[in-house]
Amino acid sequence: MKNSLIAALVIAGLPPTVAFCKAAGETDAKIYHEKYRPQFHITAKQWEGHKLNPKSREDGWLNDINGLVYYVGEYHAFAQQWNRCWLHFVSRDLLHWTELPPAFWEDKQFGGVQSGSTVIDKANTSGLATGKENAVMVAFWSSTIGTDANGGEGHPNQCISYSNDKGRTWTKYDKNPVLKDADRDPKVFWYEPEKKWVMVLWGPPGGYLFFSSKDLKNWQKMSFLPGYFECPDMFALPLDGDRNHMKWALVNGNGEYVLGDFDGTNFKAETVRKPSCAGP
Repeated sequence: MKNSLIAALVIAGLPPTVAFCKAAGETDAKIYHEKYRPQFHITAKQWEGHKLNPKSREDGWLNDINGLVYYVGEYHAFAQQWNRCWLHFVSRDLLHWTELPPAFWEDKQFGGVQSGSTVIDKANTSGLATGKENAVMVAFWSSTIGTDANGGEGHPNQCISYSNDKGRTWTKYDKNPVLKDADRDPKVFWYEPEKKWVMVLWGPPGGYLFFSSKDLKNWQKMSFLPGYFECPDMFALPLDGDRNHMKWALVNGNGEYVLGDFDGTNFKAETVRKPSCAGP
């Protein structure tokens, strides 16, 4: 589960928000009356034509929500078309969503654009902000073509794309990759106590690797936590509503989560793993 807000709602015992979705430029009358389109939840538009039951990588396919980010009155959600592109949805109320054109696509240099996360670089630590916007949006994704730190064939590399117009257009960083390590699914967040960025990344030998950066472009390995798989999510929550007593939630790729402490370098679990949703 890569959506921090939805994960937080589930952990708190609240249901995720039900979402209605339409594509930019389409009328409600057209999109809501397609024969097989669900009337609830985000669904992907077919930008290149219409095909019933699209398969992975085909137009209309949707998987792996790539995280939710808020900026200037809009929530942005991204999703995979099976590493072919990042689909892009925006909302002002977390209930009604509009699908924008895909944010960015696979290319010959790096291959597919796998799952990741997006941050708002408010202080322009990356130096990528230009124009009239106060902050730059930076998306982290894993390339399907990768080399290890010595230039040999290895795991996928970690790359970034950025936007200076509220996510409407995106540019791939010309010095990608920013990290040649681990495997995939980078989750990035700001760690205020040490004024740094933290990346949680799945990789060998079977767990989550923690990296830190001051500028989103240069990363240093900090620690390793074994026994976790794919699509990490991590965020702090107030214990019993007390913001002076925060606990960290670390979410596994299958939706299970643990609560514990994070000191900026290491995560220490204080609970057993719990399912993301209560059973019957």
